[in-house]
Amino acid sequence: MNLTTLNRAIALVLWADEKIDPEEMEAAKDLYEKYDFSWDESKQSLEKEIESLVDENDTEDESEENLHLGVLDFGEGVDEMDILVDLTGLACSDAKVTLSEVDLIHRIGEAMNTQTELVSAALLLSTSQSSASVEIE
Repeated sequence: MNLTTLNRAIALVLWADEKIDPEEMEAAKDLYEKYDFSWDESKQSLEKEIESLVDENDTEDESEENLHLGVLDFGEGVDEMDILVDLTGLACSDAKVTLSEVDLIHRIGEAMNTQTELVSAALLLSTSQSSASVEIE
């Protein structure tokens, strides 16, 4: 698992609705631990990544739609469906999924070079396994 890519993806999902709830941070902690990273060390790099996203948005007046994700490569042996389910589960952890989170997760899938159908399936699986509702803004 590539820690830099994991940081970027988690930060993007946390930042997608422009607020970070305690439930989301707890879910992020669980993800790092699932992939054998220390939360104490990972939390610092995650906070820097979130800060970078916020600064990017503020200084460049860059909207979410114009945010360039580049290529997200989680490393060899990482199952793309597993990571998508994990990231969509992170979006569900605050009991609601916004359209901006859905859009961003699809964009993460695109940056992973993953089929759109797999991203949609991950979203469906995570929302059906949680008590999350989809909020249409």
